[in-house]
Amino acid sequence: MFRKTPAKISMLLSIAFLISAPLFAARPDNSGKGKPAPNPAIPVVVDIDNGAYLLRGDGLGAYEDEGGFFDDNLIFDLRNSTRTASVDLNYPADGGPALGVTTNNSLQLNIRGQIAQMEVGENRAVHGLYTFTHGTNGKKYRINLSGGDGTSLVLVTRTSETAWLVSTPQMSRARLWDVTRQNKAVLIGLYSMDFQMVITVP
Repeated sequence: MFRKTPAKISMLLSIAFLISAPLFAARPDNSGKGKPAPNPAIPVVVDIDNGAYLLRGDGLGAYEDEGGFFDDNLIFDLRNSTRTASVDLNYPADGGPALGVTTNNSLQLNIRGQIAQMEVGENRAVHGLYTFTHGTNGKKYRINLSGGDGTSLVLVTRTSETAWLVSTPQMSRARLWDVTRQNKAVLIGLYSMDFQMVITVP
């Protein structure tokens, strides 16, 4: 008769755990203060749709080394990359100035709402913001999509175990801030701003 030794039982339990483990495990509480510890960064591939949107990629294909999930939120950062992105500020929604199109590698995009923990097929409307330096006037700007003060939210759908569709409806509205001076943000106005991208975990 086959006997399960303690070593064999341990091996079988380990295999069962690996088979049942989700792609992103729940964050353990190891802070000692009753708060969950942040998840480590999980690299992702970011594919920006270059259709009729006001935030566009550089047309060179998906970004493979510039993004990741950190604490279950998406961070996309071009500051240390040779790749670029374009932001079109030609569509003020409340009479503000048209600021043209800027293209460089200064974009930092943050999509919140712990989207890495979404179930497949789930939809969420979450906060998004991004900062960039204007290539013409040298100022640093922040765009907020928070759902308040006349702004839109970012829509996220988890389309598979390893993919998310992240977008805003076309001509969504966002608040544009001049954040060139640290701790002294200046509101420029309400601008049309939209984008669409697919996030995948390799």
